[in-house]
Amino acid sequence: GPIHFPSLNEEGQGVSAVVSALFEIGLESAMDNSERWVPERSTAKVLGQRAKQLENDGQCIGPMGPWPNAAYGGEVLIWTASCGHDGYGSEYPMVRARGLLPTS
Repeated sequence: GPIHFPSLNEEGQGVSAVVSALFEIGLESAMDNSERWVPERSTAKVLGQRAKQLENDGQCIGPMGPWPNAAYGGEVLIWTASCGHDGYGSEYPMVRARGLLPTS
């Protein structure tokens, strides 16, 4: 269900509803793996090479499993999409990137 943020007064409830709706739209967009996301040129190349390796010898570098578009090593994978809604800022493309952050 929707996420509701606590508000301190009546005006805060309206702000809370707006923030909640924006959060839900953002989460839906981030989790969407549909065809509307177009891989950037180098991303398409990396994913294409993985698919060819898998077809040729049954093995490939990088994760394929249930998440075939995961980053591996130093890769940064980038996709763009058009916003599926009208409104402020909808004329700008959405960008999604995946990569691994080194941690200690």
